[in-house]
Amino acid sequence: MSQDRFAFGGNCVDSCECPARSAGYNMEGWVEDVAAQYDIVASSRRETITGTMSEKSAKKCWLDAIDNLGNNRARIKGKEIAKELGWI
Repeated sequence: MSQDRFAFGGNCVDSCECPARSAGYNMEGWVEDVAAQYDIVASSRRETITGTMSEKSAKKCWLDAIDNLGNNRARIKGKEIAKELGWI
């Protein structure tokens, strides 16, 4: 699965979905936790709260976000999403 741009700071921004939504996941439970960490990483790198970024940038932010989570269920869910997107 691949799309050109991914949202951060919201589930959908400018018709682009966040990685979790793009992979077909609902924003609840552990998915919501990893998505929140992704938003933190992405917004700190982009210096804005919401926006879109290339797949390459989104992949890096997503993988860094799951590394920041430590060993918990949110990290496991984040890896599942990354696999679904073909990022790992």
